[in-house]
Amino acid sequence: MTSGTELWGTLAGANVTLVQRWASAWADLQAAGMALYERGKSDDKRAANMFLRRALWESAIASYGRCAVSAKKRNIPFRDFVQDTVGEDGMAVHRQIMDWRHGHVAHRNRAEFESIETVLTYEKGAAQRPKSFNVVLKIDAGPPNDSEFVAAFDSHVTTLRDTLWEQKLFGLTQDIVADLNAGRIPWPSQLRAADDKIEAGWYSINQNITTLKASGNAP
Repeated sequence: MTSGTELWGTLAGANVTLVQRWASAWADLQAAGMALYERGKSDDKRAANMFLRRALWESAIASYGRCAVSAKKRNIPFRDFVQDTVGEDGMAVHRQIMDWRHGHVAHRNRAEFESIETVLTYEKGAAQRPKSFNVVLKIDAGPPNDSEFVAAFDSHVTTLRDTLWEQKLFGLTQDIVADLNAGRIPWPSQLRAADDKIEAGWYSINQNITTLKASGNAP
């Protein structure tokens, strides 16, 4: 959070729009990584943790999935970025994550993630009278902490998140600063008090991408 003495001036331009879109994807990768981290601290042998573990697993899947399917607002070539960053092995992990997303977390399309059966229950014994009408669901809450897929997912997210910061956020920031200094985009015409204070139900990520020299140039 900023200090009370800091002022903000909003920028605009093509590269500014791009850095904002990639920053939004970075935040989703960060959320996926944190969900996996918190899930890893939960004992997967305790039945009492099942709903927490399922919620964190589906949060990680959904957060990652938004990077790939949020074309209307972001419109970034995320799949190409994944291919360029982690190659075919990483694309295999990407497809497995998206299978979870499309097949179970966002939709109910894949039988291997959920089964459902309608049964009558009977008392044991010679009479075998029907006792109740039951609907039985079996739902995959995600793989155990020590599975290869969980480890691959976590590594995949970390690599993409860090590379996105270095190549997209930092790289585009350098381009924006160059555009400002060359007069290709305007400097902010108005300044206002910083407003990244946390509000109820919201959280704020204030990303300091680079520090500027007194002249406005990037170091």
